[in-house]
Amino acid sequence: MRFALLSLALLVAAGCGRQEEVRRYRAPKDPLWRILGAVAPGPNATWFFKVPAPADRLDSVKPEVLAFFQKLKLEDGQLRWTLPQGWVEEKGAPQREATLRFGDREPKLEMSIVRFQGDGGGMLPNLNRWRDQLGLEKIGESELPTLAKKLDGVAAEVWVVDLVGPQRPGAGPRAMAKPQEVSPPANRAPTLDDIRSMFTYERPPGWKENPQPS
Repeated sequence: MRFALLSLALLVAAGCGRQEEVRRYRAPKDPLWRILGAVAPGPNATWFFKVPAPADRLDSVKPEVLAFFQKLKLEDGQLRWTLPQGWVEEKGAPQREATLRFGDREPKLEMSIVRFQGDGGGMLPNLNRWRDQLGLEKIGESELPTLAKKLDGVAAEVWVVDLVGPQRPGAGPRAMAKPQEVSPPANRAPTLDDIRSMFTYERPPGWKENPQPS
């Protein structure tokens, strides 16, 4: 029996001697996320507009969103806006002046509009908060002009920002890592214990089993 098991092990090992080529795969990259927003300061309050979404989905609607920002008006200390065709406005959400929903497919994109007294804590801290939500590092005051662009020809002061990062806004912080190459496990020659586990047998009376072949 021991000789038969050992012979079978050698035959199987010989058959498995030629291992398949190790194949490498590149894991798919996580999707990028984006915040397209605007800051509109007034004499006594500041309005913040924010649209978070997958980066590629905002590409097609960015012109429409910018056109919406372009039509903002400040009248008697109150910021006013005009809804584009197909947009829906909802009120009553906690800590929001309004929520706008739009887009050509479900789920609709969402624009939050928040009003803060005064400067709302300042443009830079609020934009850094958005950057943090996207997994981006904070910037300093000197970098703010490269981040926020003022719209011309608007009946209000409106600054637009377009941020892209690896983290989904609202998902919380996560570890960031480069995609790694993953390989399927390589084949290996079976051991004698592997082969033994494939068989069952009954030991005749008077026979003894030697667990360690010599």
